[in-house]
Amino acid sequence: MYALRISGSNDYVSKIDKNDTRCFPPGRVDVVPSFKAWAIKRYPTKVGAERAAKLVGKLEGFHCTIEFMG
Repeated sequence: MYALRISGSNDYVSKIDKNDTRCFPPGRVDVVPSFKAWAIKRYPTKVGAERAAKLVGKLEGFHCTIEFMG
């Protein structure tokens, strides 16, 4: 399983909503601190995590590090 960590912080991506219309431009990324491990979004493949990292960069401008969670 892989997770996305916001580079330079201890925060991880917990939710990606590319259709959230409450934001302009549409899309939102929620993050949680590392001690809330139960809320971290996990991806079964590295390819899926890479795609999600590109989407996070597009929506919020965050650079993400892909980490293997075991």
